[in-house]
Amino acid sequence: MKILFLGDVMGRGGRAAVEREIPRLRAAWKLDFVVVNGENATGGMGLSAGHAKAILDAGADVITLGDHAFDQKDMFAYVEQEPRILRPLNYAKAAPGKGARVFNAAGGRKVLVAQVLGQVFMKRPFDDPFSAIDGVLRQYPLGGLVQASLVDMHCEATSEKMAMGHFCDGRASVVVGTHTHVPTGDAMILPGGTAYQTDAGMCGDYHSVIGMKKDEPMRRFVTGMAKERFEPAMGEVTVSGLYIDGAPRRASGRRGASMNRNLTLFLLLGAVGTGWGSTQVLGKWATSTGYQPFGLIFWQFVIATLVLGGIAVVRGRSFQITKPAIRFAVVIAIIGTIIPNFTFYWAITRLPAGIMSIIIAAVPMMAFPIALLLGMDRFSYARLAGLCAGLLGVALIALPEASLPTAAMALALPVALLGPLFYAFESNFVAWHGTAGLGAIQAMALSSAFGVVLTLPLTLGMGQWINPFVTFGLAEWSLVATASIHALAYATYVWIAGVAGAVFAAQTAYIVTGSGILWAMVLLGERYSGWVWAALGAMMVGVLLVQPRNADGVEAAADAGETPHQ
Repeated sequence: MKILFLGDVMGRGGRAAVEREIPRLRAAWKLDFVVVNGENATGGMGLSAGHAKAILDAGADVITLGDHAFDQKDMFAYVEQEPRILRPLNYAKAAPGKGARVFNAAGGRKVLVAQVLGQVFMKRPFDDPFSAIDGVLRQYPLGGLVQASLVDMHCEATSEKMAMGHFCDGRASVVVGTHTHVPTGDAMILPGGTAYQTDAGMCGDYHSVIGMKKDEPMRRFVTGMAKERFEPAMGEVTVSGLYIDGAPRRASGRRGASMNRNLTLFLLLGAVGTGWGSTQVLGKWATSTGYQPFGLIFWQFVIATLVLGGIAVVRGRSFQITKPAIRFAVVIAIIGTIIPNFTFYWAITRLPAGIMSIIIAAVPMMAFPIALLLGMDRFSYARLAGLCAGLLGVALIALPEASLPTAAMALALPVALLGPLFYAFESNFVAWHGTAGLGAIQAMALSSAFGVVLTLPLTLGMGQWINPFVTFGLAEWSLVATASIHALAYATYVWIAGVAGAVFAAQTAYIVTGSGILWAMVLLGERYSGWVWAALGAMMVGVLLVQPRNADGVEAAADAGETPHQ
């Protein structure tokens, strides 16, 4: 694969040279993919929408920005409209646009492009670039979902750029530095196979001070006083950059790998749904002796922390306790366990287990519109048909056979539906933000640990403490089984949501519904009519129609503009 990366485009002269040279170089070198850093293309400060469009029209596949990303105010809106423009991955969380995407190169090959800002000597504080890029590279390994990946490290310090190169060695195809406007003579292949250069230089007039007319910068250095604005130099332009020619990293048998991937996702989805389905019956047993929600949730967090933390330790996985990781853990503990489990334990004492299994199937129907509103999924008639098939399955169970035994039980339904709503929020949160650079096991272990801290005062304050050492019968064993199953299934679910998307992961709810009925038959001796089996068939059709999103985790940028987690 032949990739061209052009350094910082500087002012009008740099734009004109780049717009002239990209078509010529694409034809002469038969380039597959072109990336341009354009953060200084408009007057040396930022990039305007019009100038961005001109560079893209000239043949650039992607434009990266930098610390001047939003100096031109129209970029705030344009970066949301144009998926081929990337702002830094570790920029302010409220910033528009995305910092990493997967794009289509020539021949349908997938290329991940990401940009991060360094922290050393930069004027404004930014989040840690290393943990930010680590999460993206973990999700999109070379030879799996993408065939090539390029990281633009935009910063001042050469040491920080070099550290990023070695940090990404073997995991990215190219790591190239930008921002200092001077091309370095250290182009090399790192030990792990990553192409690296400390700075690609700039596309501008080198008879200048990093692209600016010389007089004003020299005056400021000599006198310490500013007199005029910096202006881009308008002499002869040198186009500087990095050209990489290398074989794309492929998994063995691309079509076979894709089929194996989807099969694995479906099998994991089935395992998670079947395990969670059993917790409907187990939850009924756990509350049979009068245990209250917060007491059960507290011990569920404790057991999950021990199970998942133990697995992480055995596997030699470390925990990165960063601010993003803490934020992720707290949010997931609240919206993914505390609130939905409280509503579950409250409702399971008031509603039949079969009804609770049916209610959980509302998750994908709630997750899909949320994903559409967030721009993380596209409308699709096949997916709509799949969701309708799942809804039909719910109706076939609920309407003919499983109506509520008493009218009073209807009052508990709104509370029971809060659980699926928060599970839908959670799956979209994970798909949008990722897991803060943590693996699924570490992420859920950390979330469970914070859950222990959050629920302990609630448990004690509300008098819901459970002493497991006084007695250990069916209710206590059910709690242990529920917590263990939930911990393992939850970690797997988070991984599926990150790889295949929130809507596909939410199909777990259909399997939970079907398997919940089967578990009730096995453990409680319940029997059902043909309506139930027809419902299960409709649900399986729904699961098959709501396919995982593209193997790259995002649609081609020109088609949809979805983004990997950040």
